[in-house]
Amino acid sequence: MVTLTKKERELLDLLGEHLPNELIAEKLGVSKRTVENYVSRIFDKFNVKNRYELGRYL
Repeated sequence: MVTLTKKERELLDLLGEHLPNELIAEKLGVSKRTVENYVSRIFDKFNVKNRYELGRYL
């Protein structure tokens, strides 16, 4: 089981909508780099390398 923070869950929902990092950053009110850091952590937690692989869990 993967444990995510509230912000990671919020970001994961937006990833599930296939939104680009720039739009996710705008919606969350954070920088694109912050989104990239969150995405990297989520990939590590799910042990995947890209959004396509992550899609199996969404």
